[in-house]
Amino acid sequence: MAFFAADSGGQAATAARTSARCSGVILSVRRFGVSVMPAKLSAHNGNLPGCDDGGRREGEGMTDHSVGASLNVNVGLTASLQGRHNLVWHHLWNARRAARLSREREEVLTQQDYRLPDVEQNGTAMVAVMSAAAFLEALVNEVFLDTADPLLRSSGLLDGISQDGVTAMSDKWTASPSAEREGILEKYKIAIRCGTATMNFGRDPAQSVQLLIGLRDGLTHYKPEWQGDGTNLYADLRRKLPVNPRVAAVNPWFPHQALSADLAEWACKQSVAFAKEWWAAMGLTRDHFLDGQPSWPTP
Repeated sequence: MAFFAADSGGQAATAARTSARCSGVILSVRRFGVSVMPAKLSAHNGNLPGCDDGGRREGEGMTDHSVGASLNVNVGLTASLQGRHNLVWHHLWNARRAARLSREREEVLTQQDYRLPDVEQNGTAMVAVMSAAAFLEALVNEVFLDTADPLLRSSGLLDGISQDGVTAMSDKWTASPSAEREGILEKYKIAIRCGTATMNFGRDPAQSVQLLIGLRDGLTHYKPEWQGDGTNLYADLRRKLPVNPRVAAVNPWFPHQALSADLAEWACKQSVAFAKEWWAAMGLTRDHFLDGQPSWPTP
C-alpha cells in the first residue's frame, strides 16, 4: 500500500509588486512558484506614457500618438511529491513462495531417495524463515509509524485503536530512546500496552514466533559450533517440528535436518497466526495483509 502527499507552492499573483521607471518597466513577484518574464513594451513614437526618452513629463513636447504596452507573466505551479511504500505483503509473499518451493524440492529429492543435504532446499527454507520474520517486523513498524505520522493518523489506517492508544504509541516511537530500537516481540508488547489491550505472549503462536526470530538471528549472524551426541542446539525448535526423514540421521540436525519444507511452512503458519491474533487484540479493522493482494500471482 502506498501513500502520496503533495504540497503546492503556486499561488495567485495578487501579492505582486510593480513599479515603473521612465526607461522601462520593472516587475517583481514575491511568490514562490511564480515566474515572471521581462516586460515587453512597445510604444508608437518611442515614448512611454508619462515620460519620454529625455525624461520630459507628459505634455512637454510629446506628440499625440497612441502608446501601447504588453506584459507577459507566466505563472507556474510548483509541487513536491512524496511517497511511502510498505513491504509487509512482499515479505509474506516471499515466505510463502519459498515454502512452496521447498516442499516441491523435497518431494523431488524424496523420489530420488537422495539422503544428503541439498543446497536448494536449504536455501528456500532459509528464505522462508527470514522473510517470515521480516514480515512481522515490517508489520509492527508500519503501525507504529502510522501513529507518528500526522498525515496518516486520521487516514483511517488506525481505526479501532483509541486516540489515547495512538498517542501513546506515537510517543513511544518518537521518544529517546525510541521503541524502534526494541526487538520484534517487544515492539508488539509495547503496542499492546499502549492500546490497553490484552494478548497472551506465553503460549503459541507467540512462543513459536520467539523461536522463529531466534532462528532468523542465528542464520543471519551464524557462528559454526561443534555438534555431537547430546547437543541441544535449537532444542526447543526441534520439538516443534516433525522428524525430517529425508536427510540421513548422521547429518547434524541443525542446519541440515532443520532446514526442511516443514520448517518453511511452520514459519509461514506461525507468523501469520501471531499477526492475526495481535491485529485483532489491537482492534484494528482494516484488512491489510489478511486478504493479500488480489492482483499478485499465487506465491
